[in-house]
Amino acid sequence: MITQKGNYKKWIVYGMNDQVVIGGVRALEGNGISADNIIGIGINGTEEAINEFRKQYKLASMARSF
Repeated sequence: MITQKGNYKKWIVYGMNDQVVIGGVRALEGNGISADNIIGIGINGTEEAINEFRKQYKLASMARSF
């Protein structure tokens, strides 16, 4: 879908768990989509997702639902 819809500027990635969202965000970033143009929405607030906020580089905005 990313390569077929490359004309979109803003993206939302959502999933039933944080790992799915992180994978989607990484796929978009790997295809040249800036983190400023991605919103990630995951459920659970796992340690893996929380660690993404702690990283030095900028990652797309991620929302958590508990």
